[in-house]
Amino acid sequence: MSTMAQVQDGFTGNVYILEVKDLDLPVCKIGMTKKDPMVRCAEINKSSTGDFLWSVRYVLAVDDCIRFESLIHRTLERYRQKGREFFQLTADEAYGHAKTMLAQQSDIKEIPAPSIPPATLAKRTKDNIRRPIGMKGDEEYAPILYSFVSRLGVKGRPFGQVGKPHFGLSDGYKGVQWNIAIDRDPREIYLGVNLEGMKYSGWPIATFIQFEMARPNLEEIKAEIGNPDRILLILSRDAWQVHARPTIVEQHIGGRRHKLSEIDPALWLELLSEARECLDASKNFRGRSKQLVTVRTATDETPRMMDVSPHLTVQTKIDVDPKRDYDQATLNSAFDGAYAELKPIHDWVSRVAKSNSN
Repeated sequence: MSTMAQVQDGFTGNVYILEVKDLDLPVCKIGMTKKDPMVRCAEINKSSTGDFLWSVRYVLAVDDCIRFESLIHRTLERYRQKGREFFQLTADEAYGHAKTMLAQQSDIKEIPAPSIPPATLAKRTKDNIRRPIGMKGDEEYAPILYSFVSRLGVKGRPFGQVGKPHFGLSDGYKGVQWNIAIDRDPREIYLGVNLEGMKYSGWPIATFIQFEMARPNLEEIKAEIGNPDRILLILSRDAWQVHARPTIVEQHIGGRRHKLSEIDPALWLELLSEARECLDASKNFRGRSKQLVTVRTATDETPRMMDVSPHLTVQTKIDVDPKRDYDQATLNSAFDGAYAELKPIHDWVSRVAKSNSN
């Protein structure tokens, strides 16, 4: 069949290469569409399948997108995640392979991509600016991050700041969240239950604190946990500077992190009371308080009056070594073990944060 006939039959289209949005990870998604690739990417990101959030990195317009996608998938099979258009390659590497494939055969030809109106192109460029929080070397964490999004069936939303030692993904839920946190030094990985001091719907952190102060459930929850020594409960103080949260000396409520096993009723009440002081009493604790805190930088420490709010995180370590080459099933099993440990915690915090403490 001639190229013209193929075009007339509707084979012409785009092969797209997507990269993980906001994280520098050596994974990409390769597919084909006869639509605008930006539209297709938006559809993928809105789908219910557990996966990363993606952005368009490369588009190759060809006269037979079906055959070209199939050729790429066959050639790169050794890099492919089973059953997915998902490859353990950077988008740049995948694009290089695709261009080589085009050059080494003559049946499929690259064609000019449709022109895009300047205003639309400008909007797309703005919308797809990548501000990655990842760093060189973070590619070793890609498989366990994939376990997080695939096992929970969520779109991973990155958190962290460029150059900071910690980063990770959350499930993006507005309230009680699951997250996976990477500590680059000492190369540890934690699964966590997270509730930030934000408004969301009715300040759930305030509801949680007030309810637990009135009718504490922690001892009952500890009894459900097989090994409370493995679980860290962290109540922290976030200081707010517009949308950023600078490092402060007074970060840890109670002065440090605590193992779940060491928190008795008296200590729990003490921690909750200090956490509640980070909320505005004049608004029934539905808002941030102001406190004098010490902002810490690389060179000095400066006292400042700032908005603050409490932040609850409960974590357990995922027992994997990022340097080792695990298969995905082993990583999924390690993730599932950590998830089972924290599921009673997630259920408890979610239930209490929605309670009426009055």
